Amino acid sequence: MIKIFINSFTFKKIFINKDAKMSRLIAYFLIIVLITSFPLNLQIVQNNGWEGLNTITLGIRETSPSWFPLELPNDVSISKNGLYVPVEKSYYYESTLADGIKYQFIINPVEDSHGVIIESIYTEKGIVTLDESGNKVTTPYYKAIILCKDKILYYDNTDEPTIGNYDGIKGIINFTELKNLEKSEAITLLCDAIDSGFSQYMVFSNVLINTGTQLLMNTIMVLIIGTIFLLIRIKYKRVTTFRNNIAILISSMTIPSIISFIIGILGIIEMNSFGVVLFQLLTPLIAIGAIYLGSNEKDPSIKHVA
Repeated sequence: MIKIFINSFTFKKIFINKDAKMSRLIAYFLIIVLITSFPLNLQIVQNNGWEGLNTITLGIRETSPSWFPLELPNDVSISKNGLYVPVEKSYYYESTLADGIKYQFIINPVEDSHGVIIESIYTEKGIVTLDESGNKVTTPYYKAIILCKDKILYYDNTDEPTIGNYDGIKGIINFTELKNLEKSEAITLLCDAIDSGFSQYMVFSNVLINTGTQLLMNTIMVLIIGTIFLLIRIKYKRVTTFRNNIAILISSMTIPSIISFIIGILGIIEMNSFGVVLFQLLTPLIAIGAIYLGSNEKDPSIKHVA
């Protein structure tokens, strides 16, 4: 792959790379994708994921439930130290999403360890009730956010929850003070705090999405342009095969990827977008130059024949 990289800085040597082993070319292509994806991936890590994407609290934000925030318990608060409740009690709230799914919000679930159940008990695993025979029945949460003392749980039609923490919360969010805010402001404040507890999952998924998108887009670009390049004739002769075109295009990505990386690493989103466009524009232009100059057939009689 080092040879492929060195050859990628000269038109004629890019043309020589057409005969490189396909396994090395694929590995080189994957490295190019990682390089071009890195600037945006770095921004994703620095910003704890793409804001508004994959938010845990999306259901609460969209439904803006009637019980929020006025029916929240007084003097309950959350901070980086966890959940504080003055009275050892569970609080249960529910709203209905647009598709009819019940979205549940539980504060301070208890452990069903002993005692006689008089009413529903909200635990970390689900809602515990008694059936007609007096047996305990646990109804699993379908979609729920659960604020525990030292962790945050998120159920999304799964048997096991995604586990978050309170480490990302700045300051103290007191539920009593939320009641004095505008509803939209209160929802944003609380939901942002809850989402911060799952930032590690958001960052990981967002990085995968961005890298996967870059891989897919560049693969499609290489395949399409590689096919179009079959129409290129020099002295009315085809000088490359489809495989050759793929190899030349991958080699031609080297310089654009370096330029795109430098522009993107500056951290300016607008310039980062420009870097992607520049990468997609320069790659085929460099490849065309490599085919004409590297084939040793350049003269005034060169024509494009469809």
